Amino acid sequence: LVLRMKVILILVAYILIVTTNITLANKFCGSTAGACNGRLGNATVPWQADLILTYKSPSGKEYKYHCEAVLVSQHHIMSTSRCVSHYPGVTSSVRLGGKAGKEYKVQKWYIEGGNEWDFHERLAIGVLNVEVKLIPHLVEPVCLPH
Repeated sequence: LVLRMKVILILVAYILIVTTNITLANKFCGSTAGACNGRLGNATVPWQADLILTYKSPSGKEYKYHCEAVLVSQHHIMSTSRCVSHYPGVTSSVRLGGKAGKEYKVQKWYIEGGNEWDFHERLAIGVLNVEVKLIPHLVEPVCLPH
């Protein structure tokens, strides 16, 4: 009887895990609206992000550098190491949802193979200061393989 209960509990746990993962994957990762025959046309790409590096000079002049990034979760973005700066005075933010979208501050960067900035194409993961509000077909994380 005890063995039978253990087997039943394991099966129930397995079913819950599998169905939860499928539900979460389908519910919380992006899909493009308006894609047809593999072409986007005027469709939005809800996981695409505009990474903005801002530097304010001692004279007060503000300089901005834009780079591409991808939303991978409600707390993380991914870009390349060449788009990231650890120089003092440089701040990072990301705009999601297009030109009229909301901007979020990046509080920390993690770079593949260490945190040194260079021109190599290594992955960089940014941790956002607040949770991103997901908006169907406008702001959604990219679907990554498990």
